[in-house]
Amino acid sequence: MHALDKVESVAPPTTTPRAWLARQPILDRLGGTYAYELLFRSGAANRAIFTDGSQAAAQTMMTAFAEMELGDVVGRAKAFFNVTRDVLLSPGIEALPKHRVVLEVLETVHIDDALVGRMRELRDAGFHLAIDDFGMREELWSLVELADIVKVDVLALDDDALEETTRRLKATGVRLLAEKVETRAQHQRVLALGYDYFQGYFFQVPEMLSATRLPQTRMETMQLMAKVRREDTPLSELERLISADASLSYRLLRLLASAAYARSHKIDSVHRAIVMLGRQKLAQWVTLLALAGLDDQPPALLATAVLRARMCELLGKKIGRHDPATFYSAGLFSLLDVMMGRPMKELLDHMPISSELEAALLKRKGTVGATLRAVADYEQGEWRTIDLVRLPPEDFADAYFAAVRWSAEVMRELGLA
Repeated sequence: MHALDKVESVAPPTTTPRAWLARQPILDRLGGTYAYELLFRSGAANRAIFTDGSQAAAQTMMTAFAEMELGDVVGRAKAFFNVTRDVLLSPGIEALPKHRVVLEVLETVHIDDALVGRMRELRDAGFHLAIDDFGMREELWSLVELADIVKVDVLALDDDALEETTRRLKATGVRLLAEKVETRAQHQRVLALGYDYFQGYFFQVPEMLSATRLPQTRMETMQLMAKVRREDTPLSELERLISADASLSYRLLRLLASAAYARSHKIDSVHRAIVMLGRQKLAQWVTLLALAGLDDQPPALLATAVLRARMCELLGKKIGRHDPATFYSAGLFSLLDVMMGRPMKELLDHMPISSELEAALLKRKGTVGATLRAVADYEQGEWRTIDLVRLPPEDFADAYFAAVRWSAEVMRELGLA
């Protein structure tokens, strides 16, 4: 199974948790793909069913950046994301790479000074803004000066209203996108009116995309969100909370890769990832993750990953390595393939990790890899590989029981034990 799968409107049943979204192209006047609008999908059927628009919007963003690779989804084109008022006002929106996304303000949004001020703030920060379904509400005219693109619903307006709305909008200098274009005649009409971009069933219906989803402990995410917003929370405490969950750590590294934070750096620990992001960006990311409201991680699998990570870390210290966090990461990520139901190599291709950590996870090579292999064997009562680490058996016993106590404490703190 590839990291990203194109599927028909209905996919075969699967027991592996899946992440879904749909994409619909936005074309320019020459027929080239300018962008894709990424749409929430609740399952294999090509439709969106949700009760919380903000959660759906955040889930679509997290699916595009953390479950999938944005480049696989949209290539070099931009990604349009629908945003509700709550998502727009949330600091989490600033975690997105401003050069890759267009924030599409929904036509139903409540307009007040707070919304206008936030849109101005985001625009001044370099984000591109679009207004959806223009023509449905007269109040949306107050937002035009803040938008880069206005999407006009060609089905909602008769010919006279479409011509008048287009004339008024073109006078403002905003770029125009004709949406819900369903016939050749409609396309020719909006071309003649001078529209810049086009979207609708005439070009392509929304195309379903799917990837394996790594479950996430909601309680831990909420705890982390509370702590990360406090300036007095030490970075070491944030690192401990993130490191307690393989899926949180994985998403952090995927964010770094997808959002181009680490194009020239390789990461070998959660600590380095936090330092690279900084407290503000980390807070934005965690807020977005919490908004997405992801599901619970199986406690037994999480407990094994945490125990293995801690034991690797303790043995790394015994060996005398100056980077025990790399050992911790090896143990934490060693079960990703089981969690995701996908080959480890495929997962690591989307993570900006160091070559040493990659060799440890894929081939159990190097000192880190030998330690991970020995720890995994020790868990099963197979002690044959202990000598690869060149530590006495008592060090393994001490590390194991210390890791058992530590992981049990972590799981209790998270409410999972």
